[in-house]
Amino acid sequence: MQFLAALISDGAIRTAHLIVVLITTATTLQEFTLFSLHPILMALFLSLSAEAAMSFSKKSRRLVMASAPAADGSGGGGGGKADASEKDDRVDKDVPDTAVSSRSGPTVPRSIQVEMHVVVAFAAVGCALLGFAIEYYIKGARNKKHFKTIHGILGLAVFALALLQATAGYLNRQFPPRRLSAVQRRLLWRVHRWAGAVILPAVSVVCLLHMATATFGAIGKNWMSKNEYFAGWGLIGQAALLVGMVGTVARVLQRQQ
Repeated sequence: MQFLAALISDGAIRTAHLIVVLITTATTLQEFTLFSLHPILMALFLSLSAEAAMSFSKKSRRLVMASAPAADGSGGGGGGKADASEKDDRVDKDVPDTAVSSRSGPTVPRSIQVEMHVVVAFAAVGCALLGFAIEYYIKGARNKKHFKTIHGILGLAVFALALLQATAGYLNRQFPPRRLSAVQRRLLWRVHRWAGAVILPAVSVVCLLHMATATFGAIGKNWMSKNEYFAGWGLIGQAALLVGMVGTVARVLQRQQ
């Protein structure tokens, strides 16, 4: 995971997801309907979820923790390592707000990182909610059965997991210590983190299924026609999805270690 995280930079991941959003928007808006908003919103959900996850990449965390004084005052030792591990599972307020990196200058204060993470994460969930609602409404209006395809079933699972993750993160952050025990808070925090590690590859697979269906459907009809536009850009979008998925998941899993 360290190799993949180093190989695919944050900029490459952001570029890959931007390509996915732009391609999805451009191809979908060729024949715009209300349903066209569904894949666009899901692509935004993927991109924003990845951005929220990268707010706390291991590289950024190392820069933040480098300036934090050791718990035992010695700058090292078994006790300091244990305390650092324990803090990693607690709320983010335990990390000092004055992080400085000797290599790249001052880093973003932890409090700002947290606020940005919360804003971007809830924007991602908002896109998922709206996209899901549009899909559900349109299928109901057309008298079609819900969740009968792999794309639909996996999409429902991702949607439910996204709500679980958001709820766990919200409760862990908003409830004061007197309302939650240390065990409850740690459980919520781990649910939030591991749910995110599952959501990112899962939503990438959902988007891949959609793109693959559209792409190879266009190829099957007639490559040398107007469908060439959809097929060609679809293949590029799938490649970008794979790059973004591998890079983001590598960072998330690296942080779990």
